[in-house]
Amino acid sequence: MVIAAVFVLRRADLRRDVAARLLPGRSTPWWMLPAAVALLPGSLLVATAISVLLGGDAAQFLPRGGFSFSSGLLPAWFVLAGAAVLEELAWHSYGTGALLTRWSLLRTSIVFGVFWVAWHAPLAGIRGYYQAEVVDEDWATGLNFVVSIFAFVLLMNWVYMRSGRCIGIAVLFHLAANFGNEVLRTDPGTKIIQTAVLAALCAAVLWKDRALFLARPAPRKARHHEPTTTQH
Repeated sequence: MVIAAVFVLRRADLRRDVAARLLPGRSTPWWMLPAAVALLPGSLLVATAISVLLGGDAAQFLPRGGFSFSSGLLPAWFVLAGAAVLEELAWHSYGTGALLTRWSLLRTSIVFGVFWVAWHAPLAGIRGYYQAEVVDEDWATGLNFVVSIFAFVLLMNWVYMRSGRCIGIAVLFHLAANFGNEVLRTDPGTKIIQTAVLAALCAAVLWKDRALFLARPAPRKARHHEPTTTQH
């Protein structure tokens, strides 16, 4: 977040660009808001239904009545909200755009995912944090968390790009994912099913929108003359 702020604040054109992309504008399709809110919670509901059909506990559909983790001095809700807002402000104000000047959206999403795995890895050693709870469960749950990050990033970047690079949409997507995972009494095995559902959704999105994901960035000279602001 600090690094992104330094790069953005030192250039007037980047400040204007970020300000123009904070909220949805005329270039944002109407369906992006409900899609950002519903994609991840919806995938969890589908996964829970599959789990119950396969013999899982139907109580997974009941409200949890709290959070699945603690976070030391800070309330869990504050950590969930703060992480979503700060991470997306950093990545989608500057980080994602910087990567897209060099690589396709698909490769950018993969690199983005690697960074996120590395970013969250230290939290696995802090007792009470969500990542520590995941690792303590078993190796399959820990591996699933890593795989799910790549599916999450790919879908979030797709929503972000199709919304006209709206930072607010990316924040909303992350908020819905964080809080959606805490609403129900979801079993760890159901999270693995959810990742499979997300993988299938990623495959469909990649195939349907492959031109977006595989397009190479414009040559550097051509980019030099393009405006950096987004019209809303």
